[in-house]
Amino acid sequence: MTSPLRIGILGTGNVAARALIAPSNDVPDVEVVSVASRDPVKAAVHGGFVEVRDNRVIILSDIAEMAGDIDVERARARASQLEEQLRHEHDATCEAMLRRDHVRIEVAGGLSGH
Repeated sequence: MTSPLRIGILGTGNVAARALIAPSNDVPDVEVVSVASRDPVKAAVHGGFVEVRDNRVIILSDIAEMAGDIDVERARARASQLEEQLRHEHDATCEAMLRRDHVRIEVAGGLSGH
C-alpha cells in the first residue's frame, strides 16, 4: 500500500476550492493537507466537524459551501418560508434546514440586510 500524494496550495484565493481542492476529492491517493492565502476564507459547514489545531484547520463534512458561492437572497427567502412553517407546526427537519440557512446567511455576510 502506497502513501497518498499530499499537496499544499499557496495563495490561490477562491480558485483553490473550484479548480484544485474539489477535483482532488475524485482522485485516488491524493490528499490536500494545507491551503494558505492572505485573504481569510469563510465556508458554511453543515454536519461533520471542524478542528483547529497547531495553525491547521481540518474540515470533515459532506457539505461545505464557500461564502462566495452562497446565494444570500435564496437563503433568506427559504429561511422566511421555513420560519412561517414552524409557526404552525414543530418539524425537526424544518428546524435543521432553517439552521443551515442561517449559517449560510451569516457566512456570506448577509446578516445586515435581514
